[in-house]
Amino acid sequence: MQTTYLDNNATTPVSEEAASAIRRCLQSVYGNPSSLHMLGIEAERELNAARRELARILRADPREVYFCSGATEANNTLISGIARASRARGTHIVTTTVEHPSVLEPVQELERNGFSVSYLAPHPVRGVLPEQVLDALRADTVLVSIMQVNNETGAIFPVEEIARAVKAVRAEIVVHSDGVQGFGKLAPPTAALDAYSVSAHKLHGPKGVGAFFLRDGVRCKPLLLGGGHEHGLRAGTENLPGAAGFAAAAGAAEQQREAAQQRMQRLKDELVTAIEQIPDAQLLSPPHALATTVAAAFPPIPGEVMVNALSEQGVSASTGAACAASRGKRSHVLEALGFERRSIDSAVRFSLSRLTTADEIRRVTELLPHTVARLRPVAERVLR
Repeated sequence: MQTTYLDNNATTPVSEEAASAIRRCLQSVYGNPSSLHMLGIEAERELNAARRELARILRADPREVYFCSGATEANNTLISGIARASRARGTHIVTTTVEHPSVLEPVQELERNGFSVSYLAPHPVRGVLPEQVLDALRADTVLVSIMQVNNETGAIFPVEEIARAVKAVRAEIVVHSDGVQGFGKLAPPTAALDAYSVSAHKLHGPKGVGAFFLRDGVRCKPLLLGGGHEHGLRAGTENLPGAAGFAAAAGAAEQQREAAQQRMQRLKDELVTAIEQIPDAQLLSPPHALATTVAAAFPPIPGEVMVNALSEQGVSASTGAACAASRGKRSHVLEALGFERRSIDSAVRFSLSRLTTADEIRRVTELLPHTVARLRPVAERVLR
């Protein structure tokens, strides 16, 4: 069966550049980067080279780039660590209602331990505005965390503008952004930020490796203790093959970024046009969402039913964030954006990558109308 993969916001296939770097490290550079012998020194060189490459792309100093197991760990480390390190100055955090669970859950844990949190609800089209964030600031605010791109809708948030506005009010407030869906697709906003989380497997790198940028001078308590790795901020022997693969994937993504976004936008426009022509279909992504993401609803067909029907025809899509979909949870993002329950329950997310082809999009645009026409009468009978 012909396969069409449109679930790239969940994970991406590993690029040849990344796979080659991983193979080389697995087979030839197997020393521990902390060891003092020649194999360890060689491994340390490779790790430093990967760090320098990520720092170049992030427009940061290599000493401000830390490797970890993924963006979930990066978000947990930065949010918990910065908040705990700043507690003497204040206990107030500003974030949004549509963040990834790896941001929301650490924030909620801090809330249970004496912090207070302002949760901002984005507008379905305009997103989170800088004035919203400024209105939420208090004398005891120590951290603002706003995602760069929403993983379910593709909405782009003006994090650079927000960061500059916050810093103009009070420079010591730390501004963090979860950059998982934006890194490799948009210019990194690190010039305005204090902290930024990224993940390899969202841009054709390996799973199980991520990184974070933390501006020099910003205090952060480590989440993992023992060993003093990563300048004492992330204990544990570094995943050298993962770091090398991440750096290779990020370098390729950065090199092709503008051309890839233009090509994906053309493919996305084709998909959106096809969805708009389906009776009673509803686009859930805002008009200016990132080129990678199209969220749509086909009520009253349940999203899971639609995804399964497409999968049987060789098309991989999702009902939203992979971590929530696997537990059968209703999307907190679409709820926060104020969509009706029937739309939320019918939501399907199609997500592209720079490897997505025109033939794949054409195939989906041909399958979608027939699949909806076949499933909708059945769903209507069940709900009657």
